[in-house]
Amino acid sequence: MTSILVVYLNEQKVGTLSDLGNAQISFEYHPSYIKPDAVALSTSLPLSTTRFDDAQARPFFSGLLPDDQQLEGLAQHLKVSRRNVFKLLSEVGGECAGAVSLFASNQLELETSKKSQSSLSDHELLQSLNTSKHRPLLGADDSVRLSLAGAQSKLAVVISDGKTFLSTPSSPSTHIIKPASNNIEGLVENEFICMSLAKAVGINVPDIELREVGDQRVYQVQRYDRTESQGIIKRIHQEDFCQALSIVPENKYQAEGGPSLDDCIKLIQQVSSRPAVDYQWLLERIVFNYLIGNNDAHAKNFSLIYSNGQCRLAPAYDLVSTAIYPELNANMAMKIGGRKSANDLQLRHWQRLVPDMETSKMSFRALAVNLCREVELALEVKAVDLQAYDVGKKINDVLLRRIDSFKTLFEAK
Repeated sequence: MTSILVVYLNEQKVGTLSDLGNAQISFEYHPSYIKPDAVALSTSLPLSTTRFDDAQARPFFSGLLPDDQQLEGLAQHLKVSRRNVFKLLSEVGGECAGAVSLFASNQLELETSKKSQSSLSDHELLQSLNTSKHRPLLGADDSVRLSLAGAQSKLAVVISDGKTFLSTPSSPSTHIIKPASNNIEGLVENEFICMSLAKAVGINVPDIELREVGDQRVYQVQRYDRTESQGIIKRIHQEDFCQALSIVPENKYQAEGGPSLDDCIKLIQQVSSRPAVDYQWLLERIVFNYLIGNNDAHAKNFSLIYSNGQCRLAPAYDLVSTAIYPELNANMAMKIGGRKSANDLQLRHWQRLVPDMETSKMSFRALAVNLCREVELALEVKAVDLQAYDVGKKINDVLLRRIDSFKTLFEAK
């Protein structure tokens, strides 16, 4: 049985993940990788010749795996404990978020030597999407070894010249497709609306679309952690805030010991190559999540991206209005000013997101009021036609109600 997995960033060997038994792991960098210009795997795993023990390595590597029911289903499919990070990644670590992949010592060479697959017809893609709901390997083929973080079922694919292919280690995925949820009505339309609205008001989001596949409507998003040059797809390294803050995924919610908004703000200020800009962008997303009613905006829904020697706040993703579903938890994943209910927020709670200086408060007020006006304008000109979808009408009601409440707070004399 393999007790070592080689960890790669793109095709460069970074280090090794070791199985210590009893579901324990450790990680160490290859000495040859540690150079002045090398990129650390995580802010929580700085470049060092020291071996990182289970407590130190687990948050980052478990963060590469899917969440919640998807993880449970994956563990059941593989007949292994959901805590056995090493075994799970040995099966599905070939294509993860960002540029990370994990293989047995000679597996990468074997995988990259495989021939590329044929494009999928709509019928085949539909079969793959339906399979992804029931067999959570997050790929439709047992030869596809990939892991995507998140709680929803999804399929990673390569889209080239209008054709859709399953990804392989030699052809990293370029897009993620999410099928309709069996449990939450209108989820694909919900995410499309919220992401489209974010784009309309100037928030950095990837390209998205609603796509008809056979008799199903699916949500398709271009991966921001991929780039293409001269027909070659390259992975871009990234990590979510839980990984960066050394928090295991099961503690992603603040109420369960996960990061707070203060923790997220401090992280940006400490590691971003442009902290002032990214801080403003983060504040903007916090306000936007409030406006759309995204109570599930936890720390795994924010990421850092490492490119061209810089660390920046990654584009926004997983923007969904959860407030329209009465069966979902109404408490916010991360408190604002110490309050967990959006209905309890007063001006003083919002102002705790910024330094206790009048100039900071005035700057934040301007940001908040301007974003409300941008959302109102986007709705007025139908940058996103919310009335085209049943779920959109409910999102519209949440938006109008929260914009009115927000403006009352921030425009008061």
